[in-house]
Order: sequence, then C-alpha cells, then structure tokens
Amino acid sequence: MTGSVRFAARVALFSALAYILAPASVYLPNVSLIFIVVFSAGALHGMKAGLLVGGIGEFLWTVFNPYGMASLPITVSQVLGMILVGVLGGTLHRSAILDHTSRLGYLALGLLGLLSGLSFQLVVNIVTAFLFQPFWASLA
Repeated sequence: MTGSVRFAARVALFSALAYILAPASVYLPNVSLIFIVVFSAGALHGMKAGLLVGGIGEFLWTVFNPYGMASLPITVSQVLGMILVGVLGGTLHRSAILDHTSRLGYLALGLLGLLSGLSFQLVVNIVTAFLFQPFWASLA
C-alpha cells in the first residue's frame, strides 16, 4: 500500500467515525464526540488529515443530518469551524506533549480542547448572529 492510499484510508475512516459519532451528543449532554474524533485525527496523523477529517466529517453530518440540513451559510460556518478543530489537533502532531503524561501536558491538552471548542462556536455564532439580526444581541 502506498502512502497516499494509506492516508486516504485514514481520512475516510476518521471521517466516517466523525459522522457516526456526531449524533451521540443527543444521548450524552454537553459531550460532542465529533470534536474528539477530529482533534484526534489531527493529533495522530497531522494537520492535513485533521483539516480533511474536520471538513469531510462535519460536511457529512451537516448535510445528511436526520433533522434536516442547515442553511448554506451555517453549513459553511460549521465546516470551517470543524476544520479549525482539526488544525488545532494537528498542532500536536509529532509533539512531545503526547509522549509524556505530566501536569503541563494535561494542561496543554485541556487548553487546546477549550480553544478548539471556542473557535468552532465563535465561527458558527458570528454567522448565526449575522443571519438573525440584531448582530450584537444575537451574538451575546
């Protein structure tokens, strides 16, 4: 198997996992497993894989959502937000933080997790506030 075929298989597997695990947030309040899958794809296989898994996985979940597809601007913002999560996970690829279990490593992982959630929500909420005026009241 060549490297590009392996890479495509990894991206496809993680994208399918993201799509399958996304509805689990209905059963686990305040837990979104798609974030874990996309962030892990970036951390394990690099920034390019995280970017692709975030884009493909969120696109599949948003377009083929059993509750119906979101409007086009919200769909684009969700995909872009999840791409950011994959890129943030990709910053850990080949990092010493993943090799050591220390308080500093746990703190760094926690901060990156918080940053990924905030970046996703910020992108989506800005677009939502722009669509459903007034902007500042909706964003707040």
